Amino acid sequence: MANDFSGDGDVVALYRFENGALVTDSKNSNDLTANGTISADTVNFQEGAAAADFDRVNEEYFDIADVAMSAAYPLKNGTSVETLDSMGNLTSFCFSLASCLTRIKIQS
Repeated sequence: MANDFSGDGDVVALYRFENGALVTDSKNSNDLTANGTISADTVNFQEGAAAADFDRVNEEYFDIADVAMSAAYPLKNGTSVETLDSMGNLTSFCFSLASCLTRIKIQS
């Protein structure tokens, strides 16, 4: 069963990573920018019809510029919202310990 956050007023952005809409925020207008050629995985996914498939070797990632964030977006410059909650599934295909390390980068 899919998660339904449509009635949750605390949710500012919702990224479902659907095929053809990997960068689209389905809650507001906080669309992401893809860095690299991130593909949609239509075989290994938990919800909807796809998942984002990142290539570590090519250093692929999503980001969003501060000016593109809505006013209530967590950690946006000038906002009082300093809490960032996230939910998701992460599947890792490891060939060595180094390839299993995940980096989350928050820039101000």
